[in-house]
Amino acid sequence: MIARYEYDGLGRRTKKHLNTGVDQVYDEFRHFFYNSGWQILETRLSESENTAPDSLQPEYQYVWSLRYIDAPVLRDENTDADDLCDDGTNLGTVPMFFTCMGGLGEFR
Repeated sequence: MIARYEYDGLGRRTKKHLNTGVDQVYDEFRHFFYNSGWQILETRLSESENTAPDSLQPEYQYVWSLRYIDAPVLRDENTDADDLCDDGTNLGTVPMFFTCMGGLGEFR
């Protein structure tokens, strides 16, 4: 595998070019989107370098805790290409582990 990265003026990775085969052609392009606190909010995947990122479906969407800047709450995957990362069968149930309490919490 060979990878090449693009960054914006603030040093955030905006695009990853990936060669997943034995040839010298990049065949996977992942776009990264951030909030003002540099937390990643969404990734979008393309097989063509020239595809505009806003025309792509989300691959993953991220939710971050308000209590601590580097505390992820959720990474949701879009598995059915409907432009939404809500593919769970439990009507939006998000399982979360709380290390301070030692148990599993479930929120609806």
